[in-house]
Amino acid sequence: MSILRLFRDGSILEYGRGHFDAQQVYHSRPNALSLPAQDSDILSRVKVLAQSAAPQTIYADFVVIYNRTSRKLLPANFDLIHYMAPSYNEHALEFEIIFAILYAKMVTAEMLRRNPLKRRSKRLGVHLVLFDDYTGTAAAKACQSEAWSELDAACRERGF
Repeated sequence: MSILRLFRDGSILEYGRGHFDAQQVYHSRPNALSLPAQDSDILSRVKVLAQSAAPQTIYADFVVIYNRTSRKLLPANFDLIHYMAPSYNEHALEFEIIFAILYAKMVTAEMLRRNPLKRRSKRLGVHLVLFDDYTGTAAAKACQSEAWSELDAACRERGF
C-alpha cells in the first residue's frame, strides 16, 4: 500500500489494490483491520459533520478542494485540507479525514477511463446529503446505480 497521509490520531490514508479498480482508497486506524473507504460511510460522516457546521460552509470548503482536483494527487491539497480543518473546532480531525478521503477518491475517479462523470459523482453525493436530505447510503447508492446520463443531468441541474 502507498501511504498518502498520516493523521494526528495515528490513522493513515493510503492507496491499495481494489477488487475492481487498480487503486482503492483505504483509511487505516491503528490496531485495526485496514478497510476500503466506502462512499456510503464517508457521505454519512459528511451528514453528521453538518450537524455541527453549516452545510453551506462544508459545501463551499468541499468545492475549493473539488476545483483543485485533477488526475494527479498533490500533497499541497492535503496540506490545504489540514489548514482548513481548525475552522471546524472540535471536529477538525474528522473534517480533515473526511475531506482527505474525498480528495483521494476524486483523484481516483479522475483516473478511471470508464467513469464519464469523474469527480462530479463525489460532488453530487456531497450535495445530496447536505442539501437534498439524503442519507449517506442513499446518496452513494444514487450515485452508483443510476445511468451516467441521469447523473450527468442531476449534476447539470445543480450547476456543475
